[in-house]
Amino acid sequence: MPNVLVLGSGLIGFDVALAFVAKGYKVYTTTRSQSKADRLNQLEIQPIIVNTIQETGKWESIARKADIIVEALADYSDRQTAHIVADLLTKIKQKRELAVHIVYTSGIWIWGASQVEPIEESTPILQNTFTRGRLDVQDKYLKIGGSVILPSLVYGRDGGLSNDYFKQVLAQKGVTFFGTEDTWTPFVHASDLAQLYVLVAESPRLTTGQIYVGSVTNEKRSDIINAIANSLGLPKPAITYVQGSTDYEKCLGLSQKFSNRKGKQLGWNPVQPSISDDPKRYLDSFQAFSKSN
Repeated sequence: MPNVLVLGSGLIGFDVALAFVAKGYKVYTTTRSQSKADRLNQLEIQPIIVNTIQETGKWESIARKADIIVEALADYSDRQTAHIVADLLTKIKQKRELAVHIVYTSGIWIWGASQVEPIEESTPILQNTFTRGRLDVQDKYLKIGGSVILPSLVYGRDGGLSNDYFKQVLAQKGVTFFGTEDTWTPFVHASDLAQLYVLVAESPRLTTGQIYVGSVTNEKRSDIINAIANSLGLPKPAITYVQGSTDYEKCLGLSQKFSNRKGKQLGWNPVQPSISDDPKRYLDSFQAFSKSN
C-alpha cells in the first residue's frame, strides 16, 4: 500500500489527505491538536501531533518511507519554516530519487499585478515583497524534480479567506474590500483542488519539475456579495473599496484572472459550483463550522 505524507492539515492539506485516502493510500498528516488528531483518526488518516512543523524528528521517519509527500504549509509567522522543511525534503529526495515524489504548495499571488489575462503557468512572474520568499522555496522543489501547485482563493466548508464575505454580509454593516470595483478574484473549491494534487502526485513522469495553477473561476467580488445577500433575503449591501497599506493587504486587492488549461490537460475536472452559483450551500457550511469552533 503506497504511503502519503501531507505536511499540514489545514484548509488545503485536510482535503488533500481525504482525497488520497479515497484512492486507497495510507495517509499521514501533521496536526497541532489532539482534537484534530481524533477527527483525522475518524477519517482513517494517521495523525502526527506537532507543536510546530519545525519539530522534524516527529515526521522525518515517515517522510523517509513515503511514496508521495505533499507540503501544504502556510507558516507566515516564521518564514524560515518553509526553508527548513524544503532543505530536509531535498536531502530525502536526493537519497531516494525516483522512489518519492514531492508536491509543494505555492500560491497565485507570485504573479502580482500581472496585466496578462488569463494568467497561465508560462506567464512571467512579477515579484513582490510578500511572495519573494515563497518563490525561493518553490525553486528549491523544482530543482529536485518536485511539482508545484499554485492555488487561488480556496472556498468550501470552513472556507479560509472566503469566509470574510459571509461575515461581512451577515453583519449588515456594509462591506469593505481591498482593491477596486474592477478587481477580479480567482477561486477554487477545496475538494476540486485536492483532486489536482492527486493527479499531479500520481503522474510524476508528466509533472516532475512542472507548476500547475489550481484555480477554477474568476469572479467580481460584488457579484459574490450580492448573491450571498440575495440568498439571505437581504438588500444588496454597500461596498467600499480601499487601498491596502501592507504587502498582505495589497495582495488581497490584486486583480487576477487565471486559466487552468494545463491542469485540465492532465485530466483535472473541477465539478463544484462557485460561491455565486450556490451561496446558501456555502453559507450554511460556514455557519455550521463557526458553531463547532
